[in-house]
Amino acid sequence: MKIRFRSNFLAGEQGAAGMMTALLIIIFVAIMAIVIDLGHLHSVRNELQNAADAGALAGARALIRMEDYPIVAVPDPPYCQLARETAVAATQLNKSDGTPIQTDITLDVTLGWWDWKNNTFTPKAVDVCSLDDINAVNVVAKRVSSGGTGPVFLTLARVFGWDTADVRASSTAAVGYLKENCTFFLFALLYKSDPDSWFQKFLQGSSYMTMHTGTDKSTKMDEGAWADHANNGFRPSQFIKNYFKAIERGEPFDLPCAGSGTEVDLQGGVDASILKSIKARLNELRATSGTENDQWNHDCDGKNYEGWLILAPLVTNDQLNQTSPIYDPDQVDPYGHEIGPFVPVLIKNVYNPNDKDAPPDCGPSQGHCIEIAYFPCEVQVQGSPGGTTPMIYATRPKLVQFDWYPSPEP
Repeated sequence: MKIRFRSNFLAGEQGAAGMMTALLIIIFVAIMAIVIDLGHLHSVRNELQNAADAGALAGARALIRMEDYPIVAVPDPPYCQLARETAVAATQLNKSDGTPIQTDITLDVTLGWWDWKNNTFTPKAVDVCSLDDINAVNVVAKRVSSGGTGPVFLTLARVFGWDTADVRASSTAAVGYLKENCTFFLFALLYKSDPDSWFQKFLQGSSYMTMHTGTDKSTKMDEGAWADHANNGFRPSQFIKNYFKAIERGEPFDLPCAGSGTEVDLQGGVDASILKSIKARLNELRATSGTENDQWNHDCDGKNYEGWLILAPLVTNDQLNQTSPIYDPDQVDPYGHEIGPFVPVLIKNVYNPNDKDAPPDCGPSQGHCIEIAYFPCEVQVQGSPGGTTPMIYATRPKLVQFDWYPSPEP
């Protein structure tokens, strides 16, 4: 009896072990299915995200026609249809799971407004296309059973009846007003709110204004001064000379970005080398007039403006040979534009005291002077977006959101 009891006991134990083994195998297969297929889905999701990022950035870049030249007048943007087509083309250059991604220009590309202050995206109707409403492009790259590229096929999960899975990725890129200027600024202008001040008269768009750099302005300025980023190891004059030398040699020159509050060094005085380089640069730009790469003529509300277009930072410290933070004033120019920490300036000429065609206020007692003019229209500049000055657009779109889907997407 004891032997038979033990035999039955052992048989039952072996049966339970077999059942446990079978259960563990099922659990192991399920876990393997989850791990393998989830890893696969994660890989597909990353591919779709890269495609959506590429499409959104390309589309946002196409909203405002980006020129190679650092600063140009904005030529009647936004280009909404071009942005949609560019976004689709850039997205479809990518593959997901070895399959080209299909993107629908109507369902998968949405134009709208990105609020840089509140970090929110508001989609706009297809027939809306203005700079007041459109500054961002959203792209959805997807593998779904309802159409397009089709769903993602699973492997081991099929054992449990899961044959396919839908995967989506979303990306929103935005262009916007300049937050940081990454271009060369030759000088800073002294900001004053007094209506009789030089700066306020400069904004009026007189036929010419002059910024003096004479030796009698060696300690205090009334208009502007040579400027560069503070603490870069150079005085402004040397930094400017290094820039011109690099340009003449066709060599790259590292220009740090600057925005409101960035410290700049201010320096006065005549520097014949800088003035000579400015004249040479003006001659180079004049030579492009009328060519396909015209960098001398700039259209503004149907009127032509001539000159070397740059951005000049504003400062409030009139003491030279010191540092000063770039100032962001709360003011609207005579044309209705909000003024920010940088203003568009046209450099038109450089005069010596004895030049016969020098303006009357460029005489010997005033020293050398630079003829400049205010450019009262929107410009686009190499720099990063996120600022609040409607007059200056940054040319570098930025990825801002990754979880917005058009209805009825989840």
